[in-house]
Amino acid sequence: VTSDPNVTSLKGLSPRMPVALPPEKSGSTGTFQFLQSLDPGLAELRNVTYVGSAKEAVEMVINNKAALAFFVQFANTKNDVFKAINDAKLTFIPVINREILRREVAGQRVYQPQEVVVTPPGLLGRLTGQEPDKIVTTCMPVVLFTGAPESMPEGTARQDQEDVIKQLAQVQPPSEGDWKDILQNTVSIGKSKLDELMQQF
Repeated sequence: VTSDPNVTSLKGLSPRMPVALPPEKSGSTGTFQFLQSLDPGLAELRNVTYVGSAKEAVEMVINNKAALAFFVQFANTKNDVFKAINDAKLTFIPVINREILRREVAGQRVYQPQEVVVTPPGLLGRLTGQEPDKIVTTCMPVVLFTGAPESMPEGTARQDQEDVIKQLAQVQPPSEGDWKDILQNTVSIGKSKLDELMQQF
């Protein structure tokens, strides 16, 4: 995110821009460093300050101590980070381009383009039917790893593992709460819309 409404993509970022990141050993910082290996513009950003959390990184931008803040979170407009961003009317910068989307590991794409809601609709929006703000950015699928039953000794342990896998396969998306909102606020986009978007990069 940034306080500069003219910055709307990864193109044209100045190498001198001060960037605020969560802790150096955090997942957000690890992702930022990985993305730097994929995007030349991000790779040039070296004026980095590490702070205690994603919210503190956003507050650095709000207080004009950084030009950009980068973090990785589910798009939950109810949490403190998104509330701070929206209250300060900061600009979301989509982290997406062809190089990032082409990245594969073991034949599987690392990132997928998703359209996510970044602002709550609000009462006025609900009454007028106004759509909340959305951006198309890259998201990483969540994967749950577990051992194959065949790798376990025969008997109770193997049967327990088979039962766990069957139960997980039957889990349904949540019908209420924050997770329901997050899933509803994230939509995969089609190829035609993606091609149109990529013309901007």
